[in-house]
Amino acid sequence: MTQTPFKIYRFLLTLRVQSKTEFSNFPGIAIRGGMGHMLKKIVCVMADTGIVCLSCPLKESCPYMEIFETPLPTGSEMMKKATNCPHPFALTPLFSAPAVFESGDQMKIVLSLFGEALNKLPTIIASFHLLGDCGLGTARGRFCIEKITNVADNSELMFDGRNVSVDNIKPISVETHTNVERLKITFLTPCHIVHNRKTLPKAELNLITKSVLRRLSLLAYFFGNERNADVLSIPLPNDIQKESEHISLVRTSRYSNHQKRVMPLEGFVGEAAWTGQLDHYYSILKYGEAINIGKNTSFGFGAIRVEGISRGVIDA
Repeated sequence: MTQTPFKIYRFLLTLRVQSKTEFSNFPGIAIRGGMGHMLKKIVCVMADTGIVCLSCPLKESCPYMEIFETPLPTGSEMMKKATNCPHPFALTPLFSAPAVFESGDQMKIVLSLFGEALNKLPTIIASFHLLGDCGLGTARGRFCIEKITNVADNSELMFDGRNVSVDNIKPISVETHTNVERLKITFLTPCHIVHNRKTLPKAELNLITKSVLRRLSLLAYFFGNERNADVLSIPLPNDIQKESEHISLVRTSRYSNHQKRVMPLEGFVGEAAWTGQLDHYYSILKYGEAINIGKNTSFGFGAIRVEGISRGVIDA
């Protein structure tokens, strides 16, 4: 096990459904949108003024801006042409659409937080509590938070039904291994990676790994302890062969309130396996397992499971 270049916290939210809840589209879209709407409703003290977020005099200390808009820090040496930096969270629903939950069923969601975003966990949990009261999905199904578990040590968090304490919460450690001779990636949710301005249509290990390194570098820079954190220099061996690939392309869309238009979404799901000297790939992709990979990770795209086989023993 190794510590990550920035602190990664992962939580399993177990929700108890109280009325029929339906998802006709990728569920992370509705969950992320609902969470953001409720978060803004909780923290915004300027809602009745007509002032937009970017012009708000309180934007520098606003939890909603920090989590959902995440403005680029002044003087940033990375993403200089961008307005926003990566979000400090990822939401991954552990179910796919179409899905129907009846009263009494459980829904499970993994929430990842990076760096100091852990301090916003109580506010995020409060937003889920309010979302459960207001309803989610096409049927506006209601739910309550049954429990919250820290993935790092499988401990149940101190939770009073609305908020959670962030004291003594452990970040995850990422598994590493040597002599990995076979590697399998399962793409649990659509994986959308762009290479040379084009969407990657299939599982290319080098490009997937470089995408993880790029995302790690950005997250380490913006949410790590050192602004010059860089993980892009890890060498990648080339003596690998693709053993199998069974993937399919998924296309959907979402309406962006920010851009006021329908945004197309796509990515591949399925699985692929490779053979060769895969130690470096395995270690890097285990990071990808912790942070999601590619684009649209904040509402659950790019969730993967990585398995490595070394001398006949499976590490998962």
